[in-house]
This record gives sequence, C-alpha cells and structure tokens, in this order.
Amino acid sequence: MKRFIHSAIFSKMAFSFILILLAGTAFSQKALQPFDDWTVQVLNQLRTYEDRLDLSNQSHEIVTGQLNDDGTEWINIEIPAGKTYYILGVCDNDCFDLDLELYTIDNSMLSQDVETDDYPLVSVTPSEQTVYRIKVVMANCSSGPCRYGLGVYKSE
Repeated sequence: MKRFIHSAIFSKMAFSFILILLAGTAFSQKALQPFDDWTVQVLNQLRTYEDRLDLSNQSHEIVTGQLNDDGTEWINIEIPAGKTYYILGVCDNDCFDLDLELYTIDNSMLSQDVETDDYPLVSVTPSEQTVYRIKVVMANCSSGPCRYGLGVYKSE
C-alpha cells in the first residue's frame, strides 16, 4: 500500500514537472519568435529616418504598437531632466499619415506634429524628470491595423 501511495505521489510530481517544463518551453519559444513583417517594416523605417535626421548616434528607446484608421493611443514615458529629447514616429507601408502630440502629465500640450506625413517628430527639454504623455494618432491607414513605432532619442 505504501509503495502504491509513493508511486502515485511520484507520478503526480513527475506529471507536474513535465507540465512546468512544457509551459516554460512554450513561453521561451514564443519569446524567441521573430517579428512579423509589419513590425520589421516599422523598425526599418525608424532606422531610415534616424539616419536622415542625424539621430542614429543618439541613445534611444523604441516602442511599437498598432492602430486602425483614425485610432489613437496614449503612451506614458518618463524623461530625465537636462537634455533635449526627440520623439520620432513612423508607421508601416499601409499607413500614410501618423501624428504625434506631446503632453505633460496634467494634459497641457507641449508640442505636436500633425502634418500629412508618416514620420512625425516632436521634442522636449525637461527642466525636471517627469512623465510625459504621447498621443499617437493613426490619421490615415489604408489596411488596418497599421503598425507604428516611436523612437525616443536623447541628444548628446
């Protein structure tokens, strides 16, 4: 009887271990999956405009997302004081107009780029470290959802 109980306990432990192992494998494989074509387009667009705007040697952070035509999304970002930061937006090949609006945390607009283009650029030079809100507007997307990317660059 004891042998049966030990065997049953061991079987349950082995089964649990296998489930944990499989879950870990599934998680790590998902994390290792390559970007989809649209995200790759956005990352390549960021690199192209970084070079054109002479931002490629600046330290930066990248955020990506997706929106349907006329969709909006708010992104909060903490920016340290003392340097000018440029926020560059780009979108995939199905997008023809992306807009950015930069706000303080209490919703005062600081800067905007609402021109009819797919590479808006705004900037800010904070006097103190604070959180800013970026409103991303997908003004013209022909085949939604369209992917977008933001690069946040610190001037040197």
